[in-house]
Amino acid sequence: MVRRVVACTRRLGEFPEMGAVAEELFPEVRVRRVVSPPYKVYYRVEDERVLVLRVWDTRRDPSDLDVDASPGE
Repeated sequence: MVRRVVACTRRLGEFPEMGAVAEELFPEVRVRRVVSPPYKVYYRVEDERVLVLRVWDTRRDPSDLDVDASPGE
C-alpha cells in the first residue's frame, strides 16, 4: 500500500496537473486528487511544489474528510 501511494505521489512531481480537480470538496481552492485504490491523494500545486494535503482511505465515511486546503504563507 505504501509503495503504491509513494509511486503515485512521485508521478505528481513530474505531472502535477494529472489529477482531477476536487471542486466538490474544495470549491474555493484548486485542490486536485489522484486515485490509488482504495486511496485518494488530495494535493495542491503551489509555485513549483506539490503539497500533499491528505491520503484518504475511500472506505471511510466521507463526512470525516477534513483537509485544510488554504494557501500557505
